[in-house]
Amino acid sequence: MMLTAPLAALAVALAPADMEAQASRRLALEFERVGLNAPESDAVLTRAARTLAARAAASSAAEAAELVAITSAVSDSGGADPAPRAVILRGSPREQPLDAFLARSDLPDQPASVSGIGAAVRGQAAALVVLLTNRKATLDAFPRDLPKAGGAQTLCATLAPGLAAAELFVTRPGGRVQKLPAPKNGEGKACGRLGFVEPGRHTVEVIARGERGPEVAALFYVQVGPAAAGAAARASDEPADADAARAAILRRVNALRDASGAPEVVQDAVLDQVAQGYADLMAHDNFFAHVAPDGADLTTRLSRAGYRHLGAGENLGLAAGPLSAHFGIEHSPGHRATLIEPGYSRIGLGVTFQVVEGRPQALVAEVLAAPAPPPGAATPDPVDQAYRAIARERTTRALPPLARSRPLEAVALEHLDRAISIDEPKTRLPGFATADRVFARLDDVATTAVDLFVGDDPAQVVGSKNLGQAIYDRVGVASRRSDSARYGPGHLWMVVIYASPR
Repeated sequence: MMLTAPLAALAVALAPADMEAQASRRLALEFERVGLNAPESDAVLTRAARTLAARAAASSAAEAAELVAITSAVSDSGGADPAPRAVILRGSPREQPLDAFLARSDLPDQPASVSGIGAAVRGQAAALVVLLTNRKATLDAFPRDLPKAGGAQTLCATLAPGLAAAELFVTRPGGRVQKLPAPKNGEGKACGRLGFVEPGRHTVEVIARGERGPEVAALFYVQVGPAAAGAAARASDEPADADAARAAILRRVNALRDASGAPEVVQDAVLDQVAQGYADLMAHDNFFAHVAPDGADLTTRLSRAGYRHLGAGENLGLAAGPLSAHFGIEHSPGHRATLIEPGYSRIGLGVTFQVVEGRPQALVAEVLAAPAPPPGAATPDPVDQAYRAIARERTTRALPPLARSRPLEAVALEHLDRAISIDEPKTRLPGFATADRVFARLDDVATTAVDLFVGDDPAQVVGSKNLGQAIYDRVGVASRRSDSARYGPGHLWMVVIYASPR
């Protein structure tokens, strides 16, 4: 009895329910330690976390951490939170995952309104999963399994504060992306009718507008008809070689661009070389970042390749397969913005397959760009491009158009020349009162705001919260290309000034 009692006590102490309770207490304490409200325990995320914990305990933490696996677990549990932050720990003996979690101090580093905690035990190994997210939308009940094709369902989403102008997208089983008719919006709630006319798994997204542009507010799967035979069937959908992967990703990119109203992109041989070279480098040197260990970024890589461009963006993905990696790219707000940027017309794709700790892995690099016109050809006016981008974004956000103001343009140019002369890309410059200059030229202005950008793409001006303010009724833009000790030669400097009436 004296020998078996401690073992029995240990088994009770390490039961999944007790692991979850201890992790929950630690989570709350960590948020309170930094003066934040602890995220509320959410039944849906808890079910998803328990599903992922069981998967991790049976296989590996890395397999459970795949974004597709997380999305499936959340969706199957009745949820729709896109890409929640996942802390997935597995180890042996059983106390190791809980001990590792209790030692963490980074839990409140990102805001979270809800959480789910799940644990599982398999033999002497245990797994602990914590899901955290700032919930962006709450959905009315919606079925995740439909017995057959041909039906339609009504989806209603209540958006979190700060989000508006909801749009509904459905990716069909074959990869076709469909933007549905504009849902009825009112008092923070948007409702739309979704039809499912073919069997297979459909991905449903609610896209909303925030201060930084469009973002995925809700994401879930709907299975129509019998499901495929589990993970093996899903793995067989992944391309087996780099050429097939590039072709499949290109189809997905252009399907999304078509649904978003952007023109198709075509593959570019030089961009392919840049993207493939960087994917190979990341795999060989065992890193995953937009800046290489030698400090080279995308601009450096394009310059080394001799690729002249007006603007460019880069997406990176890492998963068990290339389409799973691209799935993560599509549902990251910044990466999605790059994918649907209408100014880009060319794409380069790099795909590198490798095996890490016995598991297959795919690294994906996507480079989208607007190539510069040939020498001697007419160069588009970046100021006109910026005005068009601003007008397009205001329309997308259902905001009144902004009038082009010559006086604001004059002040913007003065601010720009001053910033370039002292190599300071700031909205507030020493000895230069931009607001006073605006008020001196326009006596009917109540408030004004200044943005300054340095880069190569005039459309970057839409990345400002000022553009989304309904109080402004006019705008002025100025631009120059200039060398900079800080940013290098020939970059585009742009100043945008907004103003509101009295």
